[in-house]
Amino acid sequence: MGNSIAEQYGFDITQSDGYEDSDKDLFTQISSDLQRGSEKGTYDDFFKMKTQGQQSAYLDSTSSVGTTKSGQSMGFAGSTQQNRQVDQRKDAYAQSIVQVEQEIQSKQSQARGAIASIVTGNKQTMLQLKQMAQADKDDDKNWLGTTWICARLKKEGLVSIKESLIMTKFFVKFVFANPGLASLYIKHARTLIKQADKQGFNWKNPSIKHNFITRIITLCKANRYNLAYASYLHAYVNLSKEVGIVFNYRDEVKSKGILNTIKYWIKLLRDDFFRKNFFYMLYVSFRMRNLNGI
Repeated sequence: MGNSIAEQYGFDITQSDGYEDSDKDLFTQISSDLQRGSEKGTYDDFFKMKTQGQQSAYLDSTSSVGTTKSGQSMGFAGSTQQNRQVDQRKDAYAQSIVQVEQEIQSKQSQARGAIASIVTGNKQTMLQLKQMAQADKDDDKNWLGTTWICARLKKEGLVSIKESLIMTKFFVKFVFANPGLASLYIKHARTLIKQADKQGFNWKNPSIKHNFITRIITLCKANRYNLAYASYLHAYVNLSKEVGIVFNYRDEVKSKGILNTIKYWIKLLRDDFFRKNFFYMLYVSFRMRNLNGI
């Protein structure tokens, strides 16, 4: 098997809009074992080994045609009985060869089926990445910003597609776990970003990505989502103070129980921008749920 990108993944995955090297592990690589398993030449030694045994058995059986087990003659050479025995043993030999061929074809078919499945999955992933890249180019349809601050960092070229997908998963979980805090975040996030931009805020400051993306992803990968929620909120509050926006979030932090959950979900769903963004995030999370590293 060659080492080209097309051979490893079924096509050139680097041609996807918005593709970065860090996104490579979103795709499934075709293993060398699968590739070899799809090629007939791989089974030459197997075929030779199996057929040699069958051939030896056939030659041994034909050499004794016309005699009993004790070696006595059962008829003259060329008699109907001897011809019938020869034909039966030829048929048995031919069938054994066919069975070996069928076994090889079955192994090839399984390998080719597995490769086809991988390529199909990779093409679906590429299509999704193209859709995400196109969404990023359209400010009115920038639904894949996951969290709004993540979307702002994406515009600066600081967030890869893989990171964006992980943040999508994080935000979906955050909304379901803490609808009150999610409501608070959504209520102020766009205003905060506009205020920061108006002040000439430096989004490329390494601490911003670390606090809002890198640290959150590390916690998510460790399955420490509650700490990730708290860490994100802490970074958000600090950023708000830095640009001069102060808000009271104690009620949302303390919001528990079914009634409060319903109250905040109603607030969330009344926000048109949230509905578009969140339901698209649900769709993306579902479509990308089986991707490597997500």
